[in-house]
Amino acid sequence: MDTLPDFPALQPSNRGREFNQYSSEEHIEVVYHYLFSGMSHRALDRVVLGLDPLVSKGYQSMGILHFLGLVGKHKHFFEGLSLDKALAILKPYAQSESYMLLFSYLREKAEEGPMGDEDGYAVAELDAKYWVSQFLKDVEDPQQIESRLSKIPTSSQEFRFGKYKYFISSPSLKETLKCTYDFYCQVCHTRIYRPKWVSTLSKKEQWKHLNADVHHIRPLSKGGEDLQQNMLCLCPNCHRRFHTEEQVLKQGKSQIYTFNQITGESTPLAKKHTIVLG
Repeated sequence: MDTLPDFPALQPSNRGREFNQYSSEEHIEVVYHYLFSGMSHRALDRVVLGLDPLVSKGYQSMGILHFLGLVGKHKHFFEGLSLDKALAILKPYAQSESYMLLFSYLREKAEEGPMGDEDGYAVAELDAKYWVSQFLKDVEDPQQIESRLSKIPTSSQEFRFGKYKYFISSPSLKETLKCTYDFYCQVCHTRIYRPKWVSTLSKKEQWKHLNADVHHIRPLSKGGEDLQQNMLCLCPNCHRRFHTEEQVLKQGKSQIYTFNQITGESTPLAKKHTIVLG
C-alpha cells in the first residue's frame, strides 16, 4: 500500500471579506483548481469567478484561498491525483474545522454529497461556521465573545473590524444568530445536542456540537427580507409549529410573545436582537 503524503499545514488569514462575497459552489471550484491544477489567482478570478483579471488582479481568489489557509505550498499539491486519493490524504486531518471544510469541498466535487454521514452539515453551513470561528478565533471569554458578535452587522454587507474588512453573507448571518442565542430556542429554550458535546468544552467548542434552525418570520417567498430582524433561532419542533401556524408571534405592550392557536397558551419570546414584526 502506498504511503500517503502529509498535507502541508494550513495558514489561515484574518481577511474574510472575499470569502463571504462568493458562494460555497465558487469556493469549491477555486479550491479544486488551485489544489489540482495549480491555477494562478488571476486565472481563478477569470475562469471561476468570471472577473477581468486585469481589474481584479487575482485578489478575490487569493482572499478566498488565504482565508482558508491555502498558500503557495498547497498549489497543485494534488496534481495528478484522483479525488479519492486526495480525500484519503485529507481525511486524517478532518477533525479540525478548517480541514473538514476542505474535505467537504472535495467530497462535494466528487459528487458524494456534502459532509453529512458524520456531521450532518451542508457545505454552505460549514462555510458559515468557519467564517464565524475565524472572526472569533482570538477571544475565549464568553462576555468578549458576546461583545464581538454584537459588532457583526445584521444584514449582508461589508464592514470593518479592527484593521480588517469583512463581508457578512446570508448563511453567516444565520450562524451568527444561532451563536448569539448560544443555540437555545427562543421559544422553548431547549438545545439540540450532538454526540460529542460535553459541558466542560469551551463555548465555541460546544457550538460545534449543537444544532438549531433559523426561521424567517415573514417568509422570503412572501417578500420577507433576509435580515436578522426577520429571523428567529428555534429548535426544529418550534420551527415546524411556526410553519404549520400552530404558533404565531404577537406584539404585547412591552414584549413579543408566541401564541399557540391550538392550546391558547402564550410564551414570552427570548430576545437578544432587534425583531420587526410585519
